[in-house]
Amino acid sequence: MPPENDPYTYRVTWSEDDQEYVGLCTEFPGISWLDESQELALNGIRELVADTIDEMRRNREKIPVPFSVKKYSGKLMLRIPPEVHRRLAEIAAEEGVSINRLVSARLANERSTSMNGLYQSITDATINALGELYGKEDLIEIKGGKVNGEAIPGDAYAALAERIKINANLAGESFKPGATSHILLQVWGRKREYDVMVGPDQAIELRLRK
Repeated sequence: MPPENDPYTYRVTWSEDDQEYVGLCTEFPGISWLDESQELALNGIRELVADTIDEMRRNREKIPVPFSVKKYSGKLMLRIPPEVHRRLAEIAAEEGVSINRLVSARLANERSTSMNGLYQSITDATINALGELYGKEDLIEIKGGKVNGEAIPGDAYAALAERIKINANLAGESFKPGATSHILLQVWGRKREYDVMVGPDQAIELRLRK
């Protein structure tokens, strides 16, 4: 039985593969709960987390600390590819702010009061970042953990690929080699339309529509 005041971070989303809702817990990424409704999926994952914590206590294992009670300094050190750093500097210069102010403002603008809204804003930010960082290119290739040959952290690459599938209506069974669609990217305050093509090994190619 989960506690009445549960401090852990939960999210419920739709699983196209399972055709059910899936409940997830950020602090326990290795477990999930499938059910027919959002409410049942949330209740299920909360109960599963409670059972997992009980078992970890019995085995004297270290229990994850909830994000809600962690203390943060407000400082974040990042390592990014030099090309990404350069383009962030260009954007900051055009807007007349520091890179730190630019990144902080962009992240702050993506906050939302609801969990679903927060997830939506994060994934939308991923697409916006693609446009700002690579939108000058007529061809954007996303494959093998890289965007136009630049290595991208695993989580960011997966989120980017998934968001492109959704925005281009290529999610689920539609995402297969040879599938085509189109997508709009926000680039420097204007929109550019790209044709999207799925290649072998789930590679994604975005080519500027003339």
